[in-house]
Amino acid sequence: MRTTVNIPDGLLAQAKRLASERDTSLGEVLAASLQTYLATLERPPLPRLQIPTHPGTIVAPSDRDFTRFPGVMLIVPGQPMR
Repeated sequence: MRTTVNIPDGLLAQAKRLASERDTSLGEVLAASLQTYLATLERPPLPRLQIPTHPGTIVAPSDRDFTRFPGVMLIVPGQPMR
């Protein structure tokens, strides 16, 4: 399909250079670039993080409380880090 677009001179020069280096057409370089860009916009949303809570209860944290969460480090002010 033919269309007309305005592309900054420097960007067009880079695209033409790339097309020449890869022995392909400018249209193919532009189509591949646009397809790659659009694919980044179509990423699925990140899953929601569920944080367990205990309404009405204050729980003093201990090492035992965090063993269910690998990779989580408990930092307590005034205590040395382990």
